[in-house]
Amino acid sequence: MTSGDALTAAAATCTVRIEVTDTRGERLTHRAAAPVPGDEPRDSGRGLVLVDALADRWGWTPRADGGPGETVWAQCTALHLR
Repeated sequence: MTSGDALTAAAATCTVRIEVTDTRGERLTHRAAAPVPGDEPRDSGRGLVLVDALADRWGWTPRADGGPGETVWAQCTALHLR
C-alpha cells in the first residue's frame, strides 16, 4: 500500500472498503468493460474487470490532494464482521 491507499472495515454496516490511489495523470478510470472474445491476452489492464466482478459497489474520485490521477474505491459486504 502507498500513502494514499486505505483498507477500512465498518462492523455496523458489515462493509469492507478498499481505496487505491493512482498518480498517473494520462487518463481517468471508466467503468470496466468485459474482455472481448478474440482480443489478444494481456499481462495488465484487467484490474477493474476484477473489481467490477467482485465488489458490491465501486467508483473513483479525483485525488484528494488535487494532484494527477485518481483514487479508485471498492466496497464489499462482509457479514462475518458482526
